[in-house]
Amino acid sequence: MSLVTRRNVIRSFIAVCALSLFSASIFAADDKKEKKNMVSKELGKPLKEAQEAINQKKYSDALAKLKEADGNPKKTPWDQHIICELEGNAYAKTNNYAEASRVFEAELNDGFLDEKDPHVKGRSLHT
Repeated sequence: MSLVTRRNVIRSFIAVCALSLFSASIFAADDKKEKKNMVSKELGKPLKEAQEAINQKKYSDALAKLKEADGNPKKTPWDQHIICELEGNAYAKTNNYAEASRVFEAELNDGFLDEKDPHVKGRSLHT
């Protein structure tokens, strides 16, 4: 692995760590957020099951649920954002940093993360 690739993997891992700090609160509604930033009814159950699988360290089960959710034609942009966050966490926990980096990059660029949020500071390290 070249030095540049290693640096990108390390930067991605830092972003993974920063983003995972607030992953537990992704399903909670925040009064300041618009209603559009809520998981859709159609994907609520599979995403909740994926989150529970991650919490139980059943990463392959979580990734299977997330793949199912990702294929749902009724998913919203917010659903996709949550899918990326959960997938990134699952991939990072299985040391698959290339895939974690890919999905976290998509999440960082989807427009839902606030640049002023201190948890997103990892983005500046990644780019």
